[in-house]
Amino acid sequence: VYWKEKSANINFFDVKGIMEEILEELRISKAKFTESDESFYQPGQAADVLCKKIKLGSFGKLDTKIAAEFDIEQDFFAFDLDLENVFQAAGFADPLFEAIPRYPAVLRDLSFVVSNEHHYEDLVKMIFSANPKIIRKVELFDEYKGKNIKSGFRSLTFSIMFNSDTKTLTDDVINKILQNIKKRLEIEFNIEMR
Repeated sequence: VYWKEKSANINFFDVKGIMEEILEELRISKAKFTESDESFYQPGQAADVLCKKIKLGSFGKLDTKIAAEFDIEQDFFAFDLDLENVFQAAGFADPLFEAIPRYPAVLRDLSFVVSNEHHYEDLVKMIFSANPKIIRKVELFDEYKGKNIKSGFRSLTFSIMFNSDTKTLTDDVINKILQNIKKRLEIEFNIEMR
């Protein structure tokens, strides 16, 4: 992925979002992201894309040594796809049809500081597991490292979509789920709320 404007600050999650859009356009709905060990990406800044245990590709931040060989001075993110595997996965994908929800969805944001040693996927899985019937979507939309954040930590902000098939969700119900999520994140990942 290439951006001409120097002011565009992109990160791992921007590239992940692009990859998710590509998969969605190809109607590949069962893809999973796992940490990648590809040598040309920086460790902890790369992911493999799998569908039914078949590797479709990978993406991440180019390793600094490789970037230096090509005189690339800024962060450089890339992705690669195995088109044969992608086309095979697209041929077996379920159609992207979802009934329109009868009850309104509710969005809430959750911000906290967490150690760099904890992976994004583990945090998302834990959030979903708090109430998988009501939590429909979890998206990371902000990551910050720097001023006012301890070294070795990062601030993350997630947007969580709640929706029920059987009723309109009240603030009380959503707040109880959020409190449960916060407690579990504090216990399992030692997070600090922001």
